[in-house]
Amino acid sequence: MKSYLDGVSRYPEFLKNIYEGEKLKDPSFSYRVFARKLGVSHGYLANIIKGARPASKKFILDTAKILDLNDEELNPFLS
Repeated sequence: MKSYLDGVSRYPEFLKNIYEGEKLKDPSFSYRVFARKLGVSHGYLANIIKGARPASKKFILDTAKILDLNDEELNPFLS
């Protein structure tokens, strides 16, 4: 996850980096697959990544656990 955090100041950017990185590794990777992993709908995830919907603190905390972010990695997204 560290490489996906490089130069990122907003949580949606971080999620977009993960999505794009995984998509390069596996062309079949999709918002549906990523959303399933995060426990949200693909539409909700797509709206957050595209900036159409803000990422709530609960969403950030819940998905950060799934993505195994430590407090140091997570704190910049909560301020």
